[in-house]
Amino acid sequence: MGENDLKAAQLHTEFFIEDKYYRNYESSKKGTAIWRSLPVEQAIDPGVPIRDFEEAHRVIDEQTSIALVTCPCRSRREKLGVRECKDNNPIGACLFLGISAIMADNMRIGQYVTNKQAKTYIDEMVGMGLVCAGANWSSPPNAVICLCCECCCSQTRGRTRWDNPDAITTSNFIPAQDSNCVYCGKCAAKCMFNAISVDKKSKTFTVEKDAHCPTGCLNKL
Repeated sequence: MGENDLKAAQLHTEFFIEDKYYRNYESSKKGTAIWRSLPVEQAIDPGVPIRDFEEAHRVIDEQTSIALVTCPCRSRREKLGVRECKDNNPIGACLFLGISAIMADNMRIGQYVTNKQAKTYIDEMVGMGLVCAGANWSSPPNAVICLCCECCCSQTRGRTRWDNPDAITTSNFIPAQDSNCVYCGKCAAKCMFNAISVDKKSKTFTVEKDAHCPTGCLNKL
């Protein structure tokens, strides 16, 4: 840990959380989310219309430079000694894309990976229950893809810990059970936004369409 890392983390807590700057960081004054969840390819039904910039694998396929950079959110909480997901998730990395990847390499904070390695990494992290997320616009293209937990991420915490329902907008993909569903409830337990409800007795499965789980957890049990 660098000489000023702990102090910087403490100042971030004061400014970002206690002074509630997160509301300005996560969404506009009109309530438009700055970030959006990105579904991954293997969790999408072929009949569901997902635009290229909304799907993580397709975003990666378009890149010529990709670098893994240590996740600042989980790293910051780790330094403060308050990371709730320490036993469940690694600190891990964000994916810097294009010019952002080149800048990260020049600053010696990133590690270049291939497109295939990037997609494999995304799949592994989403399999742990993390949310894949990127910028909530189609142009300019995504510069960063994050893999967010519910307790550290500066975006998802708007919904899971703080009072900002406009944070991180949901994807266009809504999960649904198929004939193999045994209503075990594991998907509901894994969804950090509490958007899935499973009733074992009545054998019913429901998803909140305005806050559905974008992790593809139904395909990742």
